Amino acid sequence: MTLLVDTSVWSLAFRRDAPAAARKDIVQRFAALPFLVPDRQDSINAADIRNACRRAGVQIGTIDALLGQLCIRHELTLLTTDADFTLAARHCPLRVWRPAI
Repeated sequence: MTLLVDTSVWSLAFRRDAPAAARKDIVQRFAALPFLVPDRQDSINAADIRNACRRAGVQIGTIDALLGQLCIRHELTLLTTDADFTLAARHCPLRVWRPAI
């Protein structure tokens, strides 16, 4: 399983109560991960995801829809603590992994 790590997970990793050295170590370890850059078609597909969710009564933000689209295009599972993605995944082929907190 290949993951895209959502900001909600990064935020947990960088909590203020963690030592500053831990933050630096986390950033260094994640630096090895590829950086995905959305293209025009990703933006179009993200709008389709957002509209499909809205028609189903699910509100998903623009950036969240774009992250979902990147996961779909690159066949990634989204690692997130944000329940909105789980709701959105019911209306598009997004794979979500929500860790126990």
